[in-house]
Amino acid sequence: NFGKIRPKPHILKQSEVNRDFLLGHKMKIVKRTLVMTALAVPIAIGSPANGFDKMDLQKLKLTKACERCNLSGANLREAELSEAILAYANLIDAELGGANLSFAKLSHIDLRGADLWGANLMGADFRNRNLSKANFSFASLRGSDLAFANMRQTNLGVANLRGANLYYADLRRANLHKANLSGANLYGANLSSANLKDATLEGALFCKTKMPWGEDHSDCAE
Repeated sequence: NFGKIRPKPHILKQSEVNRDFLLGHKMKIVKRTLVMTALAVPIAIGSPANGFDKMDLQKLKLTKACERCNLSGANLREAELSEAILAYANLIDAELGGANLSFAKLSHIDLRGADLWGANLMGADFRNRNLSKANFSFASLRGSDLAFANMRQTNLGVANLRGANLYYADLRRANLHKANLSGANLYGANLSSANLKDATLEGALFCKTKMPWGEDHSDCAE
């Protein structure tokens, strides 16, 4: 056994060490690039839904008509859009502070999270619309139709809802602090967890109305 010649172990040269290190480093970069590319693909595909279409925005400004348009997140502050046609439009998170949308055609519009601070929405049609978490503070919704609207957690502080139709509207956890609801139709509306501090309710219709203090049937027909 002692007479056998053992093979000498291969000692890596510095050049071979550098080559192997660089090869391994390049492989890591390639893998990382492939992973980042794979992650970026769904984001790129989904991006149009998360931002407004510039062509749609231009069309609205020129014609005041933009059905089924994507205007999510668009800046429409103080825009003159009275009687505009916006049926089926996507206005999620749109900036509409001070805009004039009086008597606009808003059927099937999506205004979730939109900012309508001080906007003029007099006579607007919001029936069955999703307005949850939108900001309508200081807005004029006088005579607007909000029947069956989803207004959960909606900010309606100091809003003018005089004569508005809130038939079976869902206003749970909505902020109606100092809102004017005089003459409003609250038949079947759910305000059970709404903030009604200093709100004006004079002349409002109460029947099957869920209020913070219980169900109110004071105006139900005999």
